[in-house]
Amino acid sequence: MGTGLDAPERAALLGLIEEDLPRLLPDLRVVDRGLALSRGRAELLLQDRGGRAWILVVADGRGDETLLAAVDALAFARANGEALCDPAGSRDPRDLAARVLLVAEAFSERALEALALLPERELHLVAVRRIESQSGQRARLVRLEPASARPAASGRAGFLAAVPEALRPVAELLLRRLARLDAEVELSFAPQTAWIHLGPRELGSLDVQEGALIATLPSLERRSAIRGQDDADDFLDHVVSEHLRSLDEGEGLARAAREPLLTPEEIAAFRA
Repeated sequence: MGTGLDAPERAALLGLIEEDLPRLLPDLRVVDRGLALSRGRAELLLQDRGGRAWILVVADGRGDETLLAAVDALAFARANGEALCDPAGSRDPRDLAARVLLVAEAFSERALEALALLPERELHLVAVRRIESQSGQRARLVRLEPASARPAASGRAGFLAAVPEALRPVAELLLRRLARLDAEVELSFAPQTAWIHLGPRELGSLDVQEGALIATLPSLERRSAIRGQDDADDFLDHVVSEHLRSLDEGEGLARAAREPLLTPEEIAAFRA
C-alpha cells in the first residue's frame, strides 16, 4: 500500500521519527522494523513498558490511502496483538491489545473526520510541528487529540474565530482565494493555525499568535505579520509563485490528468 510520499519526504519523516519519538513517547522502545501487514508495511514495531505492542505506520495524512492504512494496521493489530506483545510480570497477553501510531507531516480536516470514525483507544495520531526561534527552525512530533476531545469550533470556522476581529474579513477572503488556486491545493486547520499544502509539500501557513496573524513561507524561511489586505495579497503572491514553481519542477506528474482549477492568467484576474 502506497503512502503518497515520495522517497525523500518519506526518508525525512522517518529520520524525524527515529530522532524525536523517544522524546514524545519515552515509554516506547523499538523492537523491530518493516513489519509486513495485510496490505502494506509498518515502519516500526514498538513495545511499551507493560509489553504492549505499538505498530507505527507513516501516511500522507490527506488522501484515501491514509484511512486505508489506518484500517489495515488496526485489523492487523487486532488479529496479531497477542503474538506481538511481551507481557510484563504475570499479565495475560489477551489484556494487551496492540495499538497503532499513525504518523504524518500533517492531517487534513477531511482525513481527521474519516479517522474519527475509528476507535480512538486503538488508533493514535502523530503529526509534525515546525518551531522557529532565534536559534533556527526545528521540527517536533506532537500527538493530536482524539476527535471527541476537540473543541466544538474546529476547522476553518474555528481558525477564523481565533483571528482578531479586525483581520477576520481579510483572513476569510485570503482563505477563499487560496482554496481556489488548484484542485490539489488543500487547506487544513488547527484552532489557531491554517496550513496550505500541495500534496505533501507545505506552501505556507497562517498562525494566530498573541493577537496577531502571522504568515509563514517555508521555502523562503520567512515569517511576517498580516496587518491588512496588502500583506495578505503579498502572502498570496508568494504562495502562488511557490505553487507554480512546484508544478514546473514536475511535482504535479501524478496529477497530470487533472487540470488546475485556475490558470496563471485567471489567478491574476481574480486577484485584481
